[in-house]
Amino acid sequence: LQIPLGVMCGVSGVSGSGKSTLIMDELVSAVKREFSGGYKRVYKGGNSSVPVNLHGAESLQSLVVIDQSPIGRTPRSNPATYLGIFDEMKDSLIYSEGFFDILDADDQIENSGSYKPEKINGVFKMENVNFSYPNGYQALHNINLEVQPNKITALVGLSGAGKSTIINLLDKFYAPSSGKITLDGIDLKEYDTRLLRDKIGLVLQKNHIFNGTVEDNIRYGKIDATKEEVIHAAQQAYIHEQIMMLPEQYKTKALNLSGGQQQRIAIARMFLKNPPIIFLDEPTASLDAIATEQIKNSLDAIKKGRTVIIISHSISQIIDADYMYALRNGYLAEEGEHEKIYANNGVYKEIFDASARSLNI
Repeated sequence: LQIPLGVMCGVSGVSGSGKSTLIMDELVSAVKREFSGGYKRVYKGGNSSVPVNLHGAESLQSLVVIDQSPIGRTPRSNPATYLGIFDEMKDSLIYSEGFFDILDADDQIENSGSYKPEKINGVFKMENVNFSYPNGYQALHNINLEVQPNKITALVGLSGAGKSTIINLLDKFYAPSSGKITLDGIDLKEYDTRLLRDKIGLVLQKNHIFNGTVEDNIRYGKIDATKEEVIHAAQQAYIHEQIMMLPEQYKTKALNLSGGQQQRIAIARMFLKNPPIIFLDEPTASLDAIATEQIKNSLDAIKKGRTVIIISHSISQIIDADYMYALRNGYLAEEGEHEKIYANNGVYKEIFDASARSLNI
């Protein structure tokens, strides 16, 4: 593979076809060529400074071995895997800080109500809701909306408009600064938090995949699920066939899967959980076009008898929604069905037209 300077090269394929591996191999080759004449740098780790001379592939490996030594990581034989170590180290530090913050937060106990209804219909209402994050940034301003069951409600807006914040409020991850949120006519704060979240299926743009098997990661959606239920959920998420092609099939380490395959593992969890309320925050962001269409068909089937809220920049996901709320800078700008809200020539039309242009439609 040769990519001339200044030329944009597109690499296409379904999830797991080797796109990232191809790019990483080319990147490693470029680094080798860059360092082939020799290069000197100083690595500072702990209290010592270690000079490193680079000469060819072996020197590239030596550099990474020294760079990763403070965290005790065992070097791997393929230099292509080394280039991701710095991102992994950064993520690990962030996760570690958050983990220890949680351990030290003995004075912070999540509030929970005691209301435990036998059935949840899934009618959400937000009345004059304002919300500010702990740092003082006000993310939502006087939001009034209603979400009905048996329908797909889309939240549309540019990044930072407040879409994900609304999902966080409905899931009780945060409480509104002012205003009221109800579910089936009962104030959301009155609900038992654990019961509420047991009734909600949440699929994010980036979902956490545990260092376990594919089967264990899917079963996280329903801990007591049988193997047959896990397989059925994987089939609904259109990942079963790819799992069966792996050497260890459902016993394969989930972290070895591609990003798109991991996203489908998260969607399989949601199918396994089978909740009455579903929140989807860019659920197909990491999927190829074929997988996106397959998942869309599955989501269309599962929405029956449920409350579904979706955040997506995908035209196909947006246009198929039954009702839409368009947000701008934390304010509710427009609402309605596609034809009506598009005719307003507002923020929704701007986003829809920009998405269409990006696809050359």
